[in-house]
Amino acid sequence: MEKRILVVGSFVKDLIVQTDKIPNEGETVLGNKFSQADGGKGANQAVQAARLNSDTTLIGKVGDDCFGKQLVLTCAKSNVNVENVIQDKGNSGVSSIILQKDKNGNYQNRILLTPGANFRLTVDDVKFLEDEITNYNFIILQFEIPMEVNEYLAKIAHEKGVKVIVNPAPSKKISDEFIKNIDFLMPNEHEFFDQTGFSVTTKDGALDKESILKGSKILFNKGLSNLIITLGSNGSCFINKEENYFVESVKNVKSVDPTAAGDSFIGAFVSSLSKGYSVKDSIYIANAVGSLTVQRMGAMPSLCTYDELKEYLITLKDPEYKHIVKLFNDCKEQSIDALEVFKNTMTFEFDRTLSSINRDLYKDALDIILKAKENNNRVHVTGIGKPSHIAQYFASLISSTGTPAYYLHGTEAAHGSSGQLVPGDVVIAISNSGNTSELINTLYAVKNNGCKIIGVSGNASSKLAKMSDAHLLAHIDNEGGPLNRAPRTSIIAELLVLMGLSVLLQEDAKVSPKQYVKWHPGGTLGQLREGEKK
Repeated sequence: MEKRILVVGSFVKDLIVQTDKIPNEGETVLGNKFSQADGGKGANQAVQAARLNSDTTLIGKVGDDCFGKQLVLTCAKSNVNVENVIQDKGNSGVSSIILQKDKNGNYQNRILLTPGANFRLTVDDVKFLEDEITNYNFIILQFEIPMEVNEYLAKIAHEKGVKVIVNPAPSKKISDEFIKNIDFLMPNEHEFFDQTGFSVTTKDGALDKESILKGSKILFNKGLSNLIITLGSNGSCFINKEENYFVESVKNVKSVDPTAAGDSFIGAFVSSLSKGYSVKDSIYIANAVGSLTVQRMGAMPSLCTYDELKEYLITLKDPEYKHIVKLFNDCKEQSIDALEVFKNTMTFEFDRTLSSINRDLYKDALDIILKAKENNNRVHVTGIGKPSHIAQYFASLISSTGTPAYYLHGTEAAHGSSGQLVPGDVVIAISNSGNTSELINTLYAVKNNGCKIIGVSGNASSKLAKMSDAHLLAHIDNEGGPLNRAPRTSIIAELLVLMGLSVLLQEDAKVSPKQYVKWHPGGTLGQLREGEKK
């Protein structure tokens, strides 16, 4: 079932002039062309998501002028739910846009925004969302409405498990309290600089990846979860505490009007997430949508439909985008091949987990286990639900490779099974969320019995991580299936991380082929191979 998107943001009427020259102070120059278009960051993002067939609702405020009525009508025609848009007395938002043609024939924009009714939106206007916010899976916010409205909505959404996406434009500094409630912050290069003081490019215009990572660290230290920076013709980049990567832009694109390119990127990104695409593929799709947007005039008029995007993707020659074209080729309108999404998600999460595995990840856990073995203590493995099966497998795996281990029942441990524990033993506890209440109760019993805990979870801030003496992160963004709930990629991530630990334990145990065969007397594993018999 596809997820629902809520956008709370602005409506703006764009008045657009094209020119070869920007006038200096006191100077008048002739423009080449004048046009009008409906826009506003909130409206643009909502319309783009809706045109890509996502269930999208838009909330905001317009004036009682002709601009306001037209803006709402345009959104409604794109299948955006506008039932809760408020109209009040006064002017609607208006922007004056100057498009200047450069020497290559591309247009660069300068925008002067008069917010009008957008800045008359209040917290009281959106109070009803306290009860209704859980009807949505994502909320998109921008800064063309009052900051106190954004901060209030981010807080209630985050508290109730709704993903919060924030586009910090027009650029304003984000408070430390606000940033803790943001799941995806999506600035452009200028907005990133305003938030961090770090430039994304060197003096000669090349991407400065080191500077980007340093600036990002400032945001993550304040509690941000994920960062996506849009870099214009340089593409975009994704960064969180576990990983970072760049996604190249579509090549050889001639810009006619860059207005709304960032908005279309955000609308397409969240739309793709809502349909089950991985974060990385959602960025690829958003890049393609943004490149299509800049090739058209106006804000909303430049936003593409699902069919237009599909046709555009087929024309792309970039090798980087071949897998996205393949994903779209077999998709029917308003549906996605669940198996293809699963395969794509699994590939992404598998590769990401593998790339996160290194010896430093295991240092503390390895020290704890080796010290326990040296003192003749034992290792136990536990989990609740699906991870309980992983626990049984892993106990068997390391037992067969030189580290005797025992399965500890995830709930029975609080009802007597803790008798198998003695002070100094090690318990490896597995949970994707790291907050499973039954497991946490068991771990209190483990602690009370004087045992060390090694946690394995996808959440570095979870209760499990905080209770652990060593924590192994097995983070995933998407489970790779309908509803994004049933454990799939999280199980694979946990297995990969644990298998890496088993390799290091076997390496330390220096298990010989003859000893290995003694532990595996049945089947082909119990037979010495050529070269092992001497």
